[in-house]
Amino acid sequence: MPEQNYFLAKALEDTLSLAEDPIYIAVLAVEQDEALNAEMKEWHDAYIVDGIREHVDMNGDIDATQ
Repeated sequence: MPEQNYFLAKALEDTLSLAEDPIYIAVLAVEQDEALNAEMKEWHDAYIVDGIREHVDMNGDIDATQ
């Protein structure tokens, strides 16, 4: 049991310290920014999916069926 308690305490500590990390906070804000994500999708659709080569989705995965 002591090992499980240590594991849970360590996981909680890591999670709390991550939530206070300024880089993590900035990345989270970017991921949740709907306006930025919409603009990135527009750029993706205009410049990545150009019909000349395979379709590349927002994750960078290639779908040759499109």
